[in-house]
Amino acid sequence: NESTWCRDTFEGEVVFDDLHLPNARATTAVLRWEYGGWFAETRLLVTEGAAVALAISNVRELVGKTAPRGVALSPAPEIIAVDELGNILQNPGTSITISAQTFYVMDENPAEVVPTNRYVQLHRSEGNKVSFATIVFQYVHGAAHYINFTSDNPVLLPATSPAIRTTLCENPERFYKLSNESECAPCPPEGAVCNGTEAIRVLPGFWRGATDRFIYECPGGPSVCPGSDGMRGAPCADGYEGSLCSR
Repeated sequence: NESTWCRDTFEGEVVFDDLHLPNARATTAVLRWEYGGWFAETRLLVTEGAAVALAISNVRELVGKTAPRGVALSPAPEIIAVDELGNILQNPGTSITISAQTFYVMDENPAEVVPTNRYVQLHRSEGNKVSFATIVFQYVHGAAHYINFTSDNPVLLPATSPAIRTTLCENPERFYKLSNESECAPCPPEGAVCNGTEAIRVLPGFWRGATDRFIYECPGGPSVCPGSDGMRGAPCADGYEGSLCSR
C-alpha cells in the first residue's frame, strides 16, 4: 500500500493515520518514507493479533454436503482461531476447549431448532487447528442439519457450518429405513405415512409393535389405537395394552 502526504513546507511531525499493514503470516513489512530526495526505511514484523473468533478452515468443502446416518461426516470440519482481521492464528498461545453442537431445523418450521449431539475437543496451544472427525447425523426428512462451534476459556465468537442434508431412501414417500440396517423397505400399503427415515407415522385406527415392521388395522378403532407421531411403535390409548391394544 502507498500513502502520500503532500505539503510545500512543514514543521514538527507528519502522522499517517490511514496506514494499513498486510495480513499477518509472520511476515516483515517495509515502511519507506521519501522527501526531497531523502528517504528512510523501517522494517516491522507483522504478527497475528489476539484470538477473537472461531472459523471453519474447510467450510467450502461442506457447502451442499450430504451425510448418511451413522457415518462420520467427511471431510471432517477443521476449526481454527482468527484475530479481528481474519488472520489465522498460527499459535494461539493457550489451549482452547471447543464444543460442537449439532442441531436441525425443519424446512416447514425454520423457527424451531432441535439440538441433537454434542462433541468436545481440545485446541492445543502448539497447533493451529482441530479436526472433528466423529460427527454423525440422524435421518430427519425435510430438515437441514447444522453444526455450531463454540469455545470456553477464552470465549470466542462462534462459527456455524453450512446446511448439511441427510441422505434418504429413494422415493421417500414409498419407502422407509430398516432399523440398524442400510436397506430400505416398502412403506406399508395402508395405515402409515413414510418419509424415507426410520420413523413411520402410524395413522389413527392402526397399530404397530415396537419392533414390528408391519402395521395392522386395529379392531377397536381410533379411540383404542390413536396412532403415533412417527416414532417406532404405536402406543395404545389409556386403559389398553398388548397386541392390537386388545387388553
